[in-house]
Amino acid sequence: MKPPIKLLSFFIIFAFLVGCSGALAKQENPNVKADGTITLYLPNGTPQCTFPAASGTFHFPNKSTDDYPCKQLRGGGFFKLNNVPSATKLWLLNGKPKPGQLETLPLRCIPGADVAFGWWELLTIKNPTTTNPQMNNGLIRIEDLKTLSVGSVVTPGVRLVGADAYTHPEPDRISCLIIEVSPLASAASDSNTAEPAKLTLEGANGEHHCTLDFKTQNYVFKGNAHCNNDEAIKLELEHAPSASNILLFDDYSCDRNDNGNYFWVYLRTIKEDVSTVSLIDLDDIATAPIGSVVAPGIRLMDRHQKSGESMKKRTSCVQIQVDAPPLPPVKRH
Repeated sequence: MKPPIKLLSFFIIFAFLVGCSGALAKQENPNVKADGTITLYLPNGTPQCTFPAASGTFHFPNKSTDDYPCKQLRGGGFFKLNNVPSATKLWLLNGKPKPGQLETLPLRCIPGADVAFGWWELLTIKNPTTTNPQMNNGLIRIEDLKTLSVGSVVTPGVRLVGADAYTHPEPDRISCLIIEVSPLASAASDSNTAEPAKLTLEGANGEHHCTLDFKTQNYVFKGNAHCNNDEAIKLELEHAPSASNILLFDDYSCDRNDNGNYFWVYLRTIKEDVSTVSLIDLDDIATAPIGSVVAPGIRLMDRHQKSGESMKKRTSCVQIQVDAPPLPPVKRH
């Protein structure tokens, strides 16, 4: 005998509601699912959990359960981003328990000294942001965030925008993750609020990243001022204005006419709001034809390089000229 249609409909609706409630138990305030993902890893490199790049809060209690299956990160761990939209904020928190709280329940998940032992706030600054798969398979060590100052580039496309640490026996514990995808990210180009322009140099092995304000100035790295001297191997731009000159020198003189230069390179932005999709390798600049576009919106105007010398790990000065005419050619000796 076939069951009545009404009874079948009841069970279908009931199963659907149970499934939805289970999903909500694991993610608070879910947003529209995105293609991007954020993955956390345990200190031994084992994947902990992967989360969609959508606004939500994810808890890792002291003891995982069916409702909260992701293990708590103890002793740090790693994170990895894949196709995460620009202007996405991430908080990694070490939350405080409520009085008498069971170990299977989530700890508090709000940045602040009263409710957290510590936290890191990260911001994606490229659209989309994917951590470099050529560096440690894209894994970023959470413990390394302690070595950075607020405002530093953690890895190309990710900036540390907030941090606080308080006394705790496990200072590197992570008990929850907050993801906040900006609703304005897709409309950033139409916004009247200008994002600050930046130029970032990347050092070798994913270290010694250095971010400079994109303004008319000579940044001389003598005594490791502004940036570590002789470390840059790649560069990237964020929201750089058109008609700007960018020069890199191996010498503190910042002078194209200095005969002692091992190298200098002269780039110019040729469109508004230039943000590089990927890092520009100095080796690529060294071999590109003069006058060619080395990245969308960036033209190689001129360069000098001594025979047999590399541009990498030699930059001692960055010169930026905003809203400036093209520079005259130099006399070749």
